[in-house]
Amino acid sequence: MRASLPWRIAALAAALVLGAAGLGYAQPGMTVAGLAAQSLGLPFGIIGRDLAWQDVPLSLDIARLAAPLALIWLIAGLLRHTVGNSFALARMRARGEHLIVAGDDALAQTIVLGELAQRKPVVVLGNRTDAAWIGPALRRGAAICPDLAKCGLESARALAITGPDGAANLAQARQIVAGLHLVRHAGNPLEIIASVSDDNGLDPAAANGLHNAQGRIRPAFLPDMVARRLFLDHSLDAFRWSGGHEATVFIIGLTDVTRLYIARLLTGGHWRDGRKARLVVIDTEPLAAQAIIAERHGTVDALSPITFARWDGTEERIAPLVAELHKTHGRPVAYVID
Repeated sequence: MRASLPWRIAALAAALVLGAAGLGYAQPGMTVAGLAAQSLGLPFGIIGRDLAWQDVPLSLDIARLAAPLALIWLIAGLLRHTVGNSFALARMRARGEHLIVAGDDALAQTIVLGELAQRKPVVVLGNRTDAAWIGPALRRGAAICPDLAKCGLESARALAITGPDGAANLAQARQIVAGLHLVRHAGNPLEIIASVSDDNGLDPAAANGLHNAQGRIRPAFLPDMVARRLFLDHSLDAFRWSGGHEATVFIIGLTDVTRLYIARLLTGGHWRDGRKARLVVIDTEPLAAQAIIAERHGTVDALSPITFARWDGTEERIAPLVAELHKTHGRPVAYVID
């Protein structure tokens, strides 16, 4: 990570202090003010005439080399701080294929840092004070732009909208697509990914987004993406207990993620040896959880009925409750906690 301005200033100050100490050793009669003033010439290679051809202490030799380097380092940092972002943004717009990220939350941070880790160009839509992680991201090569129209929509690879309101994200995406014909050539559509944290209340038009020759919207329902990865990366076939004919799974907390995981498990799961899944959902409101699954997924549990158990929500109670459920349903092959 590139050093920030305070570190560069500190490096120059340390070199000047070291130089003043060396000057004081070589010129015992000098006042502190005189030594400080004389040390200011070290970054420019200036030293007192009476010291030019005589032996000087090691600290002064080091300062004569370090002070110019520290000054150059500081100037480079100042230039980067003042014009570096403008230069980086102009370069990305000229080259194209950059990602624009609209948002300053944890999802935006994950996307931006992921792009930087792969050395891909990324532009953050917002201001420098939006979030604490933006400053380090800029030092690692990202650019920031407060105006979407100046972020390079004409040459960008994609736009990710990560606001907390899924409906608002989709509405913003549709507005952008509707105006892309002013800056984007037909036949080179901009991919717009709109984060959707909750699929409740989204009308079909919002869910399907909008497509034209300049842009395409793809809603990204995060809980479904997490549930899919959980289902694929942790297949029940990977968990085996000797002598077990059923794959029992304890699910603690019914959320959008675990609800969609249950739906995938019961509709798309295939196990070896003809086993079937036995699901035990532990929730503070088991009746409400049962109603939600029935309303959203119908008779998804027709072949493998789901058992619902009540939990009071306290950490002290969860361990003995699980131990009691072990006696009834057996040892699970996996726990899913959300």
